Amino acid sequence: MSKGLSKPYGRSVKARGRDFENHVKDALVEVGIPAERNGSKYGSKDRGDLDTKWASLVVQCKNTRTQAVLNTMDAAQEQANNAGVTDHCSVFRYRRGDDFGPHRQNVWCFPEEFAKRLLLAYYGER
Repeated sequence: MSKGLSKPYGRSVKARGRDFENHVKDALVEVGIPAERNGSKYGSKDRGDLDTKWASLVVQCKNTRTQAVLNTMDAAQEQANNAGVTDHCSVFRYRRGDDFGPHRQNVWCFPEEFAKRLLLAYYGER
């Protein structure tokens, strides 16, 4: 990917976003959660970047140089409301350096109550 794009919202930027959404979708599928990209099929009633079918989870993906975590989490909450679900998360592309190599270091953000349930499910009662 080139630096300093002349069209900041041009095709290559959209392609990077789409590629990152596909990567996050593949990561969910890898752990057994069927997912597909939503694209723009819901219009103004956005339901997140990924549809996770039975998981009742809205996923918002961000592949940008600067991250507005709180704004993105607010948007994910609104999209979860549009989808009629309570669980939502945002996935941010971690950029150390600027290569477009494998997306293996990403930051997943969850609201506290959801994070508690995930931690309990993973670690169980101790």
